[in-house]
Amino acid sequence: MVASRKLVLSLLFPLLVLLACASTVPQQAVITLSPEVMFQTIGGWEATAQAGQLTFRDIFPKYKDTLYDLTVNDLGINRIRLEITNGVENTGDYFTQYFNGQISREEWKKHWYEIINDNNDPFVINPAGFHFGSLDYSVDTVILPIKQRLEARGEKLYVNLNYVDFGPSAFEHKNYPEEYAEFMLATFLHLRDKYGWTPDSIEIVLEADNAGWSGAQIGQAIAATGNRLKANGFHPAFIAPSTTNMANAVPLFDQAIQIPGAADYLTDLSYHRYGGVSDATLQTIGSRAIQYGIQTAHLELIGANYNDLHKDLTLGRDSSWAQFTIAWLKSSGIDDGGKYYVIDDSDPNRPIVNLGSRTRYLRQYFKYVRSGAVRILATSSDTAFEPLAFVNADCKQVVVVKAASGGSFSIQGLPAATYGVKYTTEAQYDIDSPDVTIAAGQPLQAAIPAAGVITIYAKSVNCAPLVNISAASYRSAELASESLVASFGKNLAPATVAATATPLPTSLAGAAVKVTDALGVERPAPLLFVSPQQINYQIPSGTSRGPAKVVVVNGANITAIRSATIARVVPGLFSANSSGAGAAAAVALRVKPDSSQSFEPTIKFDAAQGKFIPLPIDLGPDLGNATDQVFLILYGTGIRFNGGLPMVSVKIGDANGANAVDAPVLHALGLAEYVGLDQVTVRLPRSLAGRGEVSVFLSVDGKQANPVVINVK
Repeated sequence: MVASRKLVLSLLFPLLVLLACASTVPQQAVITLSPEVMFQTIGGWEATAQAGQLTFRDIFPKYKDTLYDLTVNDLGINRIRLEITNGVENTGDYFTQYFNGQISREEWKKHWYEIINDNNDPFVINPAGFHFGSLDYSVDTVILPIKQRLEARGEKLYVNLNYVDFGPSAFEHKNYPEEYAEFMLATFLHLRDKYGWTPDSIEIVLEADNAGWSGAQIGQAIAATGNRLKANGFHPAFIAPSTTNMANAVPLFDQAIQIPGAADYLTDLSYHRYGGVSDATLQTIGSRAIQYGIQTAHLELIGANYNDLHKDLTLGRDSSWAQFTIAWLKSSGIDDGGKYYVIDDSDPNRPIVNLGSRTRYLRQYFKYVRSGAVRILATSSDTAFEPLAFVNADCKQVVVVKAASGGSFSIQGLPAATYGVKYTTEAQYDIDSPDVTIAAGQPLQAAIPAAGVITIYAKSVNCAPLVNISAASYRSAELASESLVASFGKNLAPATVAATATPLPTSLAGAAVKVTDALGVERPAPLLFVSPQQINYQIPSGTSRGPAKVVVVNGANITAIRSATIARVVPGLFSANSSGAGAAAAVALRVKPDSSQSFEPTIKFDAAQGKFIPLPIDLGPDLGNATDQVFLILYGTGIRFNGGLPMVSVKIGDANGANAVDAPVLHALGLAEYVGLDQVTVRLPRSLAGRGEVSVFLSVDGKQANPVVINVK
């Protein structure tokens, strides 16, 4: 018995040793992607328009071109904070005096926050009361060169107009919201008239808690400015409260949106990281974004690093992020994380542009995750490797891993493609590992030698880039809830199929469109038509305003993805040729004095010209009370949720808008019997008689639709 026990133990002992050793072998970390779970859409990576252009005017021309090339093409900045001090509204042009050497910088600085009201009427702008020299200098020396470089890449610069109020003044805009609105309107008109563009957003006030603004004052400024700009055809985003202390952001935001109208315009909850920083506060900021269907943005911290960025993107769900300024001279400062680049000016004739020590890590995110990218769920089996995953607007996927130590890991869930692998550690910068090509379902293996950041980025397209446009206007800037959309791409559906009945199906030929709104709610879109290159669908009812994701799926596979912006109203008019231009898709309604009615066509297809042309609409003779009344019925989409007939206007005139007359609007509503189709009915004024071909200009809630053409006999 004893002998047999010894035999058993002798046989088991090697096995036990083997198992014990095996249990101590570390398991490789596994990162798993779940592209069906989507979070925020990335807006951009911001820098303040400060590159030493004014302080170092002599040396600036020697490094500016290299700096801007690197800023755009290497680092990936695509968003600029354009600061404007409240003292721009002043009787004196102190910037020009300083620039010309007439006064010192200290004397100029005394007037930065000195507001002298242009007049006593906030609804009448006195141009002599505003001096935009400092703003223009920033535009000329920073904004335009960066804008041109981004456009050369096929991208758009996002300009964030930032109001700065860091000093007391006898007159304060914050106490008079209509005066603040006038200030912003004057600025927008100036930029439009001088440069041909206007800012994409207004950051209501820089560091509200530092500037002494209450939440109510922020909300009042937003509501007044939003209304004023909309009435003048401007529709920027609104960003607030940009507090110095992160913990102050949510209370001020909550107070601001209690002001009537503020919630209609506020698009971004913003904050800085100079105090009150905690994971709990970040999560609350992210929760507010979901609750109100808005975006979040971290927009300043001198010293911000990739650990901050990583948390802001995850816990805070940030869409935009900034460290601080573009660049500064080494001889006049330190590498404190307050500028993306440090200019080595030890040889003033040959300044050298160097990345800041923190920027080298930020670049691992900025360069590869572009505007319009959608963050998708990425989880890790090892907390030492924290992943973030994105699908760019061109469908190329990116995974950025923050590594607390060196090691290897695998990524599961990436589409078949060839991927670049690049990492940065304390000892090594911008190191390329060999490209990795994987097949469908195959994990990707990657490694980093030490703590740092490693980026895995697709070099080939994983799915089809998707273009979403209004089915009426063929414009893509915004889409309206319940509006009709045409999407274009490749391999969107395996066959060409049209819906044949209502309610519309949410799947045709196995293809479906899913829209995830700013509140995180995913809804299937009603489909009118699918084909390999085009899908026509309706934005689902109930889709909230704000950033959204549109995904085309075929079974369990994502075939295309794109971010979108949903608005309440985005007017578009259908044209006869379905291009958004040319002859209007419309009918004329004639009402005779005896109340009899008849519909008349307004278009015909001209075979000789191979296109639709407008038929003359006969207004008939002027017989006083016995004159026929003729109405034009236009068809469009994105119109139904307008703010009422006072917010809808139609002008008819020359193609360039000249000699236009008002056409009274009778109806602007959705047609219940036709999915997504809206109708605008106007009475044609007799003054149009004999004008021939004229253009119809529709405005809804301050937004202009695409013009279409009619012919009046």
